[in-house]
Amino acid sequence: MTMNPTSQRPLTMDEVRQRVDRVFKFLAEVARRRAPVIRRWQEHFWKLIFSELPDHPDVTRVQRTTDGQVIVLRVRRPKETPCPPPPSQLLDWVLPGWADVNQDARHLPTRNLEVAPSAPSGNDSDALFQTTVTIAFEDDQIRVDLFEAWKTQREKWRDAERPVRRVGAVYQRLFELQGRLERESERLALWVGDGLLRADAPVSVEYPLLVQRCELLFDSKTPAFEIRETSEPPELATPLLRELQVDGRTLVNLREKLAALDIDILDTDAKHFLAEAAHALFPNCEVLQERPAKAVDHPTVFRDPVVFASHRTGGMVTAIDNFLRRLHETGEIPGPLQDIIVSEPINAEEQSCDQDEQANDPPITDAHFQRDDRPPLLTKPANPEQEAVVTTLERDGAVVVQGPPGTGKTHTIANLLGHLLAHGKTVLVTSHTTKALRVLREKVVEELRPLCVSVLDRDAESRQQLEESVKGIIHGLATSREEHLRQAGQADAARHQTWKKLKLIEQELRRSIRDQYDDIVIGGETISPVAAARLIHSEGTSHAWLPGPLESGHVCQLS
Repeated sequence: MTMNPTSQRPLTMDEVRQRVDRVFKFLAEVARRRAPVIRRWQEHFWKLIFSELPDHPDVTRVQRTTDGQVIVLRVRRPKETPCPPPPSQLLDWVLPGWADVNQDARHLPTRNLEVAPSAPSGNDSDALFQTTVTIAFEDDQIRVDLFEAWKTQREKWRDAERPVRRVGAVYQRLFELQGRLERESERLALWVGDGLLRADAPVSVEYPLLVQRCELLFDSKTPAFEIRETSEPPELATPLLRELQVDGRTLVNLREKLAALDIDILDTDAKHFLAEAAHALFPNCEVLQERPAKAVDHPTVFRDPVVFASHRTGGMVTAIDNFLRRLHETGEIPGPLQDIIVSEPINAEEQSCDQDEQANDPPITDAHFQRDDRPPLLTKPANPEQEAVVTTLERDGAVVVQGPPGTGKTHTIANLLGHLLAHGKTVLVTSHTTKALRVLREKVVEELRPLCVSVLDRDAESRQQLEESVKGIIHGLATSREEHLRQAGQADAARHQTWKKLKLIEQELRRSIRDQYDDIVIGGETISPVAAARLIHSEGTSHAWLPGPLESGHVCQLS
């Protein structure tokens, strides 16, 4: 059996980074397998394409508001007109479905009519007979003329009503989408895309090169639905392009250039970037102004905006890609992650700088306990990760918290509100959905809930919450007394002193823990605590005559 010689030496930091890189690339591939990339925009569970929208005054495409926001699509609820009814003479002849705008007006070709009974001839004068007569529709010219006149009137109604009914169908679809987005706001996202890439080899693809996040809003006064672009910048369809194995460096350059440009993907300014991206990613790609009439044997990119709703499946892959990018730029590997992935020893000389910075903690002095460095005032239970969010926000002025549903993001925000209010801050909380704001308000502790001024939809519940907030603020100002404020100040000072003692104890505890691992230096020679303990245990009887214990720095007067 042979042994790998490299396993006998400590790993270098470059080897550690390569191992971490391979592990995270493997995790990214697993995430992609679990959530396959969608290659055709039609496969999304909700989709809409501009070229199939009806031309109607109730449908408005790509409109910019006075404050600079872009309304991708506005659909007003149309006013439908019922079909003109047929004349009374035709009610028994017209077939069902005449009121449906998508069906033609039809009539029965014939009808069977029962003739009134008459007395028979002969001796049986009491017997009566009924006879049935078949009548054709064309037998009565007046009836034919009435039907043709009504049919002409109905055709005019149908030509005018078809776009209205199509608008109504789009409005209904948006209504259903709004309900689903409110129920699953953390799982679904709405996008607008343009620059459709179509290719048949090596796989069939039809997907927008540029996409941007949108939000669906409802105007109850009109009523109308609006799809508006969010403040997030447009993006390249990176997961799809990686699936197509385009050049990675070219893709990175295009993403950086797009981030530097201030373009709207639905404006004419975007066509120059689309053309550049198409030619850079696909050498034989053809850029067209509209959808091609027939299939071609090379990739094409054309303008035809689409709106679709998708599941949030790319979060894990995006997070891994961002981590790998930082790893390649800085080379920094978090210690816990390094311990999980690497089990072999690492070259101590390459880690000495980082270890020295972590081991030699400066002593805690009064400078660490200024009034601006007070402990967080959290109104709800918090774990170390949530406390770290508060610390990061105080230190950097900004913090990003990501996580799947149910991991405590709303709880963290509610906790953060109490801390910021305690420091005299005014807080504004926004969200894409009003449901998220309502859930957050319920998470806030009851004592602070009256301070939450809700500005949600224009409904009775929002107005009631606003009134309660104003009444709560007025009541708080009216009932505040000097004695209460003095007691609050004393409690805050006592809490500050307790936190100061806690920090000093934590520092001593860290030093005690390090004493179990840091090397012992005696006479210029170093020995680990474990080796020293074994040495004392094995040779204790030989050196039992030594006096002890000795204080640190004591000079032994021995010859």
